[in-house]
Amino acid sequence: MAFKSHFANHLDKAVGAGQEGQTIGIPIGPDTSRIIAELIAVEVEEIAKLHIPDFENRAVRYVDDMLIGLDEHETSAAVLSGLSLALYEYQLELNADKTGTFGLGCPHTPEWIHFVRTFSLTTRASQQRDDLDSFFEHAIFLADQNKRENALLFAVKRAASFNLQSQNTEHLVRWMLYCARRSATCLSFVAEHLAAVHGSTPLPDAEIHAYILQQIPIKAAAGHTNELAWLLFWAREISLTVPASAMTHVMALRSSVVGMLTLDLWHKSLISGALDFSFWQGFANEAGLKSEMWLIAYEATRKGWWPKSQNTDFITTHQFFADLWNANVEFYDPSKKARKRVTPSVLAASFDQGQSLGSSEYPF
Repeated sequence: MAFKSHFANHLDKAVGAGQEGQTIGIPIGPDTSRIIAELIAVEVEEIAKLHIPDFENRAVRYVDDMLIGLDEHETSAAVLSGLSLALYEYQLELNADKTGTFGLGCPHTPEWIHFVRTFSLTTRASQQRDDLDSFFEHAIFLADQNKRENALLFAVKRAASFNLQSQNTEHLVRWMLYCARRSATCLSFVAEHLAAVHGSTPLPDAEIHAYILQQIPIKAAAGHTNELAWLLFWAREISLTVPASAMTHVMALRSSVVGMLTLDLWHKSLISGALDFSFWQGFANEAGLKSEMWLIAYEATRKGWWPKSQNTDFITTHQFFADLWNANVEFYDPSKKARKRVTPSVLAASFDQGQSLGSSEYPF
């Protein structure tokens, strides 16, 4: 009885309720998760003091990253053993991929930010291709050496600011497509940037189209819904017709964003061939509003986008969603377009100042 009434048990139930009953781990993203993680991390530090001499004077922690200094006579294994014992008290383990030893006798990883920020592209058109090759080959090497950093994404953003001669634009685009294939984190920026300059800048359209059409079924089969959503958004922005055969795996994904983008493409006649929307429309009911597919259940019904007629009573009589319906609330705006965020010179200035180059001009 004491356990059930304890605040820790109430906290555990609240955390589980936030992730569909799952009691292992904590939700990623909410500020409440940071508070819970801090409560645990502080206790881990207290236990670590018992196993690592002088811990409080040579260790610093930021959220879940910890840096511990070593004396020359110590081995890293001894310190890691003490930290592992502290984590074990909470059934936690060190992440081997994110744990390393740096300093005397250890290899140093090349620093990448300075190279990317200060790279200078020649103004001579005949040499720009070689400069681009050198820049991206170095950036890829540095990204491979710094796997925890978004080195390649920053390199692609930096390259977007290069003052290229028009005859070298296609070469840059090919490198961008390669980077998007190599690193999923690059795809969103590449899609946004190339969609924004489409029509105003000569681009290798055939290669871009081939890339999008090739990647859609690959990402769908792998269940990579975030990357797939960007590909569908990109196709919509450049009015690329997608064959229905490329959408086979797409139509079975539990993703409202993917579903809404697909319906948008379909209503814009940008999908050739017949599609079966029955899986997504199967969520257009009261149970669907309680699931992770609530967005498409509400939004596609609100817009009248279902290919087959759909009763709206499950929304208009709902305790909560009826208020959204009556207030004409919509979450997806099909008129939103990717826009050319900045000129190359401003892009360079923004990067040097460490500003984000992402876009807020998304349809949701």
